[in-house]
Amino acid sequence: MKRDLKFRVWDKTRQKFHEGFCNILMSLDGKLFWNFGYNHMELLDEDEFIVSQFTGLRDKSEKDIYEGDIIKHNL
Repeated sequence: MKRDLKFRVWDKTRQKFHEGFCNILMSLDGKLFWNFGYNHMELLDEDEFIVSQFTGLRDKSEKDIYEGDIIKHNL
């Protein structure tokens, strides 16, 4: 079974998520960088951001579910 590896980043300062193609990049060792353009990146303070990985699941509206999401389930 094929699963997309996707991440989103919660920015505590701006109080918003950065998803998909954005200006935040993650290195293979998990460090976060703000991308300002060609060959210009700045290391971010990891305490200011929360990284969540896509679980491979979607809700009934086909919206991606990430680690840490709170979902409601009716039995």
